[in-house]
Amino acid sequence: MKRLILLLTFCILGFNASAQFWRLWRKPLPAITAVQMQPPVIAIKKAPIPLNAIIEMELDVSDYVKGVQEASMIKVAKHHMRFRQYVDASYSFNDLADLYVRQNRFSEAKWFLLQSNAIARNTDNNRHIISNLLILADIKV
Repeated sequence: MKRLILLLTFCILGFNASAQFWRLWRKPLPAITAVQMQPPVIAIKKAPIPLNAIIEMELDVSDYVKGVQEASMIKVAKHHMRFRQYVDASYSFNDLADLYVRQNRFSEAKWFLLQSNAIARNTDNNRHIISNLLILADIKV
């Protein structure tokens, strides 16, 4: 019993409070010098770009962006119709129709233009009626 207590005492007094004992078994990493850290130097010759070689490109909008635009415009149009803001709803329907025309979805565009036209007739907005009819004629052609 005395030996066990003596062994426990020496073991307790012999341990260090820091938990860094795992470093004893780990191999040290090789030292990295400043020469090794520098990236390799590659010489690139910069050729002048002729002005006629620059081509203008239009990037197409992704399907995700089109879906987000459509959802937000429909949400705005529903809000205007729900609160009986018919003039604003007519213009929201016109914006939706414009979005559908850009996507070549002509049947939905015609439907929203006709709805916008009906609302504009009820509010006596002749300028809006004429613009809707012109867009409808363009779609029909």
